[in-house]
Amino acid sequence: MVSSRNTLTRIGGNKMISENQNNITLKYSLKSGTISSYYRVDGPIGILPERLSLTLGGKLNQGKQKGKALLAIGQVCGKHKKSEDGIYKNLNDGVIYSSIFRSPINSNSTGYFILDERHRVFDLWIINTTDGGLNYQFDFYKNQALNDKQIENCFIEYKKTGPSV
Repeated sequence: MVSSRNTLTRIGGNKMISENQNNITLKYSLKSGTISSYYRVDGPIGILPERLSLTLGGKLNQGKQKGKALLAIGQVCGKHKKSEDGIYKNLNDGVIYSSIFRSPINSNSTGYFILDERHRVFDLWIINTTDGGLNYQFDFYKNQALNDKQIENCFIEYKKTGPSV
């Protein structure tokens, strides 16, 4: 008999998310007077940092790009404050960083990123904007970025349900 235990991940305070919970949506808005600084305006706290830097197109990261990074259309980065909690906070001293890639299918999304492959975590985040980049929605798919087929299946589902921006 196979046990179907539901693994839980701490997301801050007493809140927990189940391993197969895929219905978390975070919304970020551009800080006035900036070109890439976004603050969380909606969605649960304790997942991603309150502030993210989001860059699409233009100059990407400072390091040498190789492999999959050559296909990047942008990047997302942020750092948890000492007082903030987050599911990725202990992976890289509170810093999150990932390249953003185009959707594998025409899903009307801006793209996606994966957190955090360097630490053997494969959480898929689908990004969408409907207002030219003033606001972004991030939809969470826990452990759904192990391979290209899994990512494509998430986009097929995303295309059916659509963004809630």
